[in-house]
Amino acid sequence: MNRLPDRLLATAALLCVVCLVCAFLNLWLLFGATAWLLITVELAFGLGRASRNRIIISGLTLIFLGYTALLLAMYWLHDAAGEPIMILGFPVGAALLVYGIWPLGILPSLLYAIIFDRWILPPDRLERFLDEFGRGRRDS
Repeated sequence: MNRLPDRLLATAALLCVVCLVCAFLNLWLLFGATAWLLITVELAFGLGRASRNRIIISGLTLIFLGYTALLLAMYWLHDAAGEPIMILGFPVGAALLVYGIWPLGILPSLLYAIIFDRWILPPDRLERFLDEFGRGRRDS
């Protein structure tokens, strides 16, 4: 029996608790990394069978690591006492957010789009679905 969905669900539940604890303890850097890890686990859970594919797991892991690296860079480059470092009209932290973290949100969508017809809804399952629930269905 496959225990992967149970493990992913248990991991997601644990990460939810960790996120709440980090928020209550005002540990925002850890909260950000944990929240993105939670999103990554939920993406793996939502991908079902595809989440067992090494390419998919590698892609999700790289997205998570990229997000975490940008989050850490925001933390390390922030200097409240000194002159702000400007990048394309934004202070460095805002620039990393706008030009780095926000665009990362499209990568899981692209990954999902690339694997959709092979892993999520292959042509044979689509045909069965359309035969059963499509417009041309005849009720008997």
